[in-house]
Amino acid sequence: EAVQGLETAVARTVTPLSAFLVDGASGHNQRFEASIREVDVRLKGCSGSACHGASGRSGAMAESLAPYIQGIRDRAAIVFGGGDSPTEQGKVQVLHEINQQSEEANRRLERMMSALLLRGTFLQEKSREVSQRASNLILVTSSLVLALAAMGAWFLSRRLLRHVDALLTGTRKIMQGELGYRVSVTQSDEVGQLAGSFNAMAQELQQHREHLERIVDARTVELRQAQDSMVQSEKLASIGLLAAGVA
Repeated sequence: EAVQGLETAVARTVTPLSAFLVDGASGHNQRFEASIREVDVRLKGCSGSACHGASGRSGAMAESLAPYIQGIRDRAAIVFGGGDSPTEQGKVQVLHEINQQSEEANRRLERMMSALLLRGTFLQEKSREVSQRASNLILVTSSLVLALAAMGAWFLSRRLLRHVDALLTGTRKIMQGELGYRVSVTQSDEVGQLAGSFNAMAQELQQHREHLERIVDARTVELRQAQDSMVQSEKLASIGLLAAGVA
């Protein structure tokens, strides 16, 4: 856009010069000054642009236009300088020189435009390559994340299942009467707390059974003593009956 605007501004500088050489009317000088100021502004803007990145090629190409713009300005000074009016042949000569400067500037602007278009095509291709690499990178990263997530889930499930299997084994041991069986507590998370609760329950059951066994043993001793007393009493009764019979 900057190059197109510069090309248009250069073309506008020739119009007031040609019109002045043809009719010599006033006002063309002001139009030329306005046009040449616009060319200077656009030339500075184009030379300071970064459309070619760090190469600075557009700045160098824009600066190469300065001599031709200065040539147009010099010939305009001759045309608008006043003094004796140039002859028809002189007018044609000056107009020819101005057109040559303008055509050379336009050729350079066309080359500059072509270079910019090539640069744009190159950058578009690079952009497509970067987009493709970014897509591939996203795909690879997503695959790695999914693989890591699957592996993490597998390890976590294996870890949880191992602790759950240990608790199931402990439950079966308790059901079979092995109240002294304990589950190993290797961590302090929820699973570790569950294992600790299981061991506390097993400990309480074992203590309760031992207490019941002591009570049963005490009652058994008492019953055995009562049975022995009854047997002794029966023996004494038999002896009494036998003595009574003898008497």
